[in-house]
Amino acid sequence: MQRLISSKQMRSIERRAIDSGRKSEFDLMEAAGAGVAQEVSIWQARGKATREASVFCGPGNNGGDGYVVARKLSQMGWKVRVWADNPPQSDGPAHAMWKSWRKLGDVHSLSEFSARDCAPDRVVIDALFGLGISRHLEDPFRQALVTASRNSPIVAVDLLSGIHSDTGKSLTWEHCLTRPAELTVTFEYPKPGHFLDEGGELSGPVKVVPLGLGQEVDELELIDKMPCLAESDFLRHSKLHEKFSHCHKYDNGSVLVLAGGRGKGGAARLAARAALRIGAGVVTLGVLPETMGENAAQLNAIMLSVVRNLSTLDRTLREKQVSAVCVGPGFGTGKNQKELVKLVLRIGVPVVLDADALTMFRADPEELFDRTHERVVITPHLGEYRSLFYEHYRYLDMDPNYSKIDAAREASEQSRATVLLKGADTVIATPNGTVDVVSHFTSPETFWLATAGSGDVLAGFIAGLMARGYDLRKSACYAVLLHAAAAKALGPGLISEDLPEAVPALLRNLQSRVNSAHDDILGTNSATYS
Repeated sequence: MQRLISSKQMRSIERRAIDSGRKSEFDLMEAAGAGVAQEVSIWQARGKATREASVFCGPGNNGGDGYVVARKLSQMGWKVRVWADNPPQSDGPAHAMWKSWRKLGDVHSLSEFSARDCAPDRVVIDALFGLGISRHLEDPFRQALVTASRNSPIVAVDLLSGIHSDTGKSLTWEHCLTRPAELTVTFEYPKPGHFLDEGGELSGPVKVVPLGLGQEVDELELIDKMPCLAESDFLRHSKLHEKFSHCHKYDNGSVLVLAGGRGKGGAARLAARAALRIGAGVVTLGVLPETMGENAAQLNAIMLSVVRNLSTLDRTLREKQVSAVCVGPGFGTGKNQKELVKLVLRIGVPVVLDADALTMFRADPEELFDRTHERVVITPHLGEYRSLFYEHYRYLDMDPNYSKIDAAREASEQSRATVLLKGADTVIATPNGTVDVVSHFTSPETFWLATAGSGDVLAGFIAGLMARGYDLRKSACYAVLLHAAAAKALGPGLISEDLPEAVPALLRNLQSRVNSAHDDILGTNSATYS
């Protein structure tokens, strides 16, 4: 999986390369600007725009990259205008790049940029701040970007100005862009801010230009704990489509899904069908005696077992040789349900806690955390996260430097469980410190997952994969990726019942691509960079 580098880490690896003498600041800036110019040229050649560009240059190194971009594009025959508020400081490489550009063209005042300088086929290149801003974006920078976004396609250098590189949060009350960038070109490794929050929504496709800093990245401390982008390569190498030969159904895992009371079984049935479709050999729905009829009327391949108290739950776990449990979808939040959840946690079988299994502990989250362990996956959306991890949520809501990665990681540390924090930017954190991000912002079909029952299907996918023997991290990542792939395959109009039924075609597609260089099963933001 692709690592995500923080702004501090990026500066550290650049400094190491410079201090060691392997690279100079001029080398890095020249390579960065040349790479952006090349990517912009490739983008334009697809018929996206004419060969005209306005380049916004800031006062620091991002602006220096912009002057190189302007020079390179001009040398390629583009018509280029450069806009800046002030020249860079005279003692650095950015100033040298400004001087090189001034031999080719003028620098216009950014405060004078207006709609007259825009056109739908004239690209605006944002090289104002990139990683180099940690405060509100002020005029004339903000107003120039607002004007450009309304009238021209935007290409961002490293990162959209005004987006926090580590959190993806906007550093202005309302971000400048009214639509996503056409392209973001970043360096060496993508950054968390490209895939989280407003950064994920606005960055558009992300292309990565190498600067030759791989050696310095490998020297970073705790490199194995750096966040990763869970992408289609990860899914393509999963072998989810394979089962062992000469095996019994129980060898592929047995899942128990606990259902709720009368008229409440739909969510659990969705989870159960998802677990079966994802490859679990046996799936059993644990039901109350009074709901046996309504569930039996709608199920065939899924078994039914009466679970009404601790003894019947214990018996079902043993008789059905249960290897994973899913509890929460439509389950209810009463005292009896809470005792059943506590028993499942005490036994130690791998378990997915979703929906009601989380909500029932909102009055006293520590009652849950005293029982969760490393074989538990909890799957909160932000509302459920707020109820369980309020102190962390406060930071997520109010601190621009606190990201969804931080929130998931600290929740996992507190609960000792794998935390899957749901959203268009889903973050999966494990107790041993790994963090994976799955970003769906560039696949609008995945927004149809915001429908009743979608999360229940996801919980069933995770339980089914755990039952098959995948570890919790892989189970969660594979489940989220397939969930998104199903939405992409189904498209607008999907409902939750459709999602498990999309799995066979996806697994066939996965099988056909497993030895292919093409990995288009997802089509999410994670597959857009090179």
